[in-house]
Amino acid sequence: MRHYSQAISRTLDVQQISLLIVGTLSELLETNRGTLMLVTGLENGGYEVEPIPAIGIVPRHPIRFNHDDLFINALVNQHLPLLQYELDFNPAFKDLSDQERSWLNEMTMEVYVPVSSGTEIVGLIGVGPKSSAVPYQPSELELMQTLADQTVVALQNARLFSEINDQNEHIRYLNIDLVEQNEKLEIMDRVKSDFITIASHELRTPLTQVKGYADILSAMNEENALTREQTREIVGHINRATLQLERLITAMLDASQLDVDGMQLTFVKTQLETVLRLAVEPLIQAMRERRIRLELAGVDELPPFMPILSGWYRRLPIYWAMR
Repeated sequence: MRHYSQAISRTLDVQQISLLIVGTLSELLETNRGTLMLVTGLENGGYEVEPIPAIGIVPRHPIRFNHDDLFINALVNQHLPLLQYELDFNPAFKDLSDQERSWLNEMTMEVYVPVSSGTEIVGLIGVGPKSSAVPYQPSELELMQTLADQTVVALQNARLFSEINDQNEHIRYLNIDLVEQNEKLEIMDRVKSDFITIASHELRTPLTQVKGYADILSAMNEENALTREQTREIVGHINRATLQLERLITAMLDASQLDVDGMQLTFVKTQLETVLRLAVEPLIQAMRERRIRLELAGVDELPPFMPILSGWYRRLPIYWAMR
């Protein structure tokens, strides 16, 4: 008992506690299987029992019991080991549900020992039959309960330690998520700075054109020197500058959305010829005015490809759109 008490007091791992107590019982009583079962109180007053295998093949899936369950309440109220023989043949347990009996049969234990402090049960110790198949004697059952009583505090500490570790792990993941969110905020801040810088530079030309032609229109109108043709020409220049402004602003907004993953893109295989023609289409009128001729050769023979937008290339669209 002194050796077990010293060993269990230094253990803060539930699995190690299960191995220690079942291993001790195996050495003393020559048992061939056993497990520690964690008992957790539920909000509805019931219990969840989760096996922690130690010796032998033991099912790990948990089971839930109602608050008035005969099996759990007998262990809590009597604070004594409960034999499977009693569960099978004692009339007091005839109302056990089929689910409970199926679970108990699956566990194939000989004895269930409560690990409890007062009216609070924190665990069970399931002990299998002896290797000799000799029934357990009263003194051996008393030894099991004594070891279980020595295990209460250690099991409570181990579960508390496990919960703290889980909380720390949860906090660690929250910190990782916080770092990722901060990185995204930094990217968004850089995008905002880029947007302001590019807007101040690239929008100046069309704005100057709009203001210039508007001033000319106003001045000539005051002098009644405008003809219908002159008015049409000036308005045309203003419209072209306005359209250029609209294209620039749209391109900048699209590019900024790309940079912060704000735009949902669908990538499909495409032909290079299609991409080139779409890229050239907005420039066709300007090329005609400058008598520039563009020829595509051999691109229709290239196989389809999957476009990729990642890494440093992600920042190209905003500058490409401006130029």
